[in-house]
Order: sequence, then structure tokens, then C-alpha cells
Amino acid sequence: MATQRLCSVSDCGNTHYCRGFCRAHYSRFKRYGDPLAGRIPTGSTVAWLEQHADHEGDACLPWPFATAKNGYAKIRIDGTDTWAHRVMCRMAHGEPPTPRHHAAHSCGNGNEACCNPNHLRWATPKENFRDMLKHGTYPRGEKSGNSKLTEADVRRIRSSSKSGAALARELGVSRKLISLIRRRQAWKHVA
Repeated sequence: MATQRLCSVSDCGNTHYCRGFCRAHYSRFKRYGDPLAGRIPTGSTVAWLEQHADHEGDACLPWPFATAKNGYAKIRIDGTDTWAHRVMCRMAHGEPPTPRHHAAHSCGNGNEACCNPNHLRWATPKENFRDMLKHGTYPRGEKSGNSKLTEADVRRIRSSSKSGAALARELGVSRKLISLIRRRQAWKHVA
């Protein structure tokens, strides 16, 4: 019976992948020349939050560690990924009133990894949504990754005398969407 080879990094325990390392350590070895490089020491992210929970400044306090693709501050606690601004809000303002409450940013810079406790508060999803609209951070219209249209297309649709079917074919969208745009039931934010 063959024995399973393990990563050569002490206390790793993951299965060998290449050059004596598991996938994660091999990836770090390839990138930095050291299988342990690029790592954040365990506990340093939480320690940073604890050090800044009483922060007094008014400027945004940027998260110095990893962020998600959307720009929000990310943290791993007890093997679970969570949002750093949510943890900071707990440290500064206590537990949320309900599990559904969001840690809302008054600065509108959550997508730039702001963790200033003075910019955070517990808000209902509806309140947080209103904040995102106010700050212009909600991905609607052409900011949405799913949008086929631009604001210029929407203005053209509303001012055009062409049929809905002709515009739909031209722009690669449904006749229903053309109708919703003309009746201002879709893309309401475009004047």
C-alpha cells in the first residue's frame, strides 16, 4: 500500500502537489521564491481591527490586507471568510440588532475597503440600499455587469420614433425591455 506524500512545510498536512509542496505553498514558492512568503501572520488582521476600534479620525481608514474583487475588506476568522467592516462595526458598536442588519458605510467608500468605525453603523437592508443609491455605489444601469445598454442607448430609445421591435433588434434586447424603458419602468434613474 502506497503512502500519501504530504507537503514539506511543517504543520501543513496538505497533500503533496509539486516540488515537495501542496498547491498553496507551491504557488507562493513560484511567486515569491519562498513557500511561506506573502502570508499574513495569523491573528494580525484581527489585531489590526482591535487596535483601530477606537479610531478617532474622520478620514477613511483603509484596510491594509486582502480585499475581495468588489473592493470590500475581507477577513478570515476561525476558518470562515467574512467582511472586516462588519467585524469592526461589532467591535465599535456592539452586536447588530438582528442578524439581517448590515454594517453600512456613511462615507460610501466600503468598496474602497474603509474600516473607520466612525463611518460604520448598523442599518437595515433597505437603509443600506438607500445609502448605496445616495453614494452612487449601487451597480445599476451600465455599471451593472449584466447591462447590454448604455445611458445614451436609453435616451435614444425614449426619443426614437422607431418601433419597439426595430429598436430591440438593433440593440440586441427584448421588445419588453424597450417598452419598460419607454414607460420609465426600467432605467428610471436616467433622465
